[in-house]
Amino acid sequence: MLGERRAKFCEERERVQTMRFCRIYHEPGGWGMAARSPHAFAVHALLRFNGVEYMVTANRSVSASMTPSHVLPVLALGSEEGENEEWDDVLLAGFPAIAKALVEKGWSLDAKLTKTQLAECLAFATTMDAILERARLFEWFLIEENFEVVHKVLAQDLSFPLSWIVPAMQRREARDRLRHMVVDEAGLWFDVRECLHALSVRLGDRKAFFYGDSPSSLDALLFGFLAIIIHTPVPHAQTRAILAEFPNLVQFCNRIQQQYFVDAGLGDFSSSSFNNHAPRAGNRSATSQRDRKKLLTPEEEARRQRNKLFVALTVGSFIGYALFGSELEFEGISLDVE
Repeated sequence: MLGERRAKFCEERERVQTMRFCRIYHEPGGWGMAARSPHAFAVHALLRFNGVEYMVTANRSVSASMTPSHVLPVLALGSEEGENEEWDDVLLAGFPAIAKALVEKGWSLDAKLTKTQLAECLAFATTMDAILERARLFEWFLIEENFEVVHKVLAQDLSFPLSWIVPAMQRREARDRLRHMVVDEAGLWFDVRECLHALSVRLGDRKAFFYGDSPSSLDALLFGFLAIIIHTPVPHAQTRAILAEFPNLVQFCNRIQQQYFVDAGLGDFSSSSFNNHAPRAGNRSATSQRDRKKLLTPEEEARRQRNKLFVALTVGSFIGYALFGSELEFEGISLDVE
């Protein structure tokens, strides 16, 4: 069984390595951004990090239903040049699967990371997807004043009545997802602050990227989330206000924008521009880390300890699998351990 799985893996890896063209499929962007999804933005960053030339299809014809997993973005790899390019030779759905394929093709800087660092990347990705994506859905779809802004982008290029039906359907889907996540607003913003604090501490002030002078898939995914947080012009941007408390994360966006997205028209990531359109937090004013710790209620302190335990257990479990397991798999990412 193991031999068959390894043979299948090697066959697929050899096939991916013969691909010469790639194209990203995702929903249209908005507010001057190429994409409005953190994961789609992250794929753009990942390809640019690795110097991969790619094309983009971002229009209303792109749908999650184009893949069995119903996940966007999609990266199509093709092997034939000309009018009949076979873009569907390999279809990869979702950021984890795309990151995996780039590693196999030798296009990814993740190849230089240790097994422990790869496991840490997956652990932080899990945390961001669990917390920052939940916060995005809450801000976009549950805060009425924000949804009025988001609605205009979701309805762009659609004629009536689709201009009302499609945004309403997406809002209902977001509400269903949040209902399953059991969102408590006060706890949500606390979790966002803890998540960004953990990323800020891990990044530090002396490194350009998480693992030195070269970016990784973790840098790409964080950039995708932070770019959406900064550039979505909703009036009640609690996540953006919390992000303003961590200047090294804002500077992190500066570096990536200046080095990899100069021609992409993403707007200004400068500190002055960021502060000008980042409203103050409505539920809690910005204070020092030490002052906030003093102000924690017993419930918040208990929540903080649970968050720390969650991160520690997640990182530990991934590292344990990476060091002692024969193969690590997570939402489409598979890491062979020799």
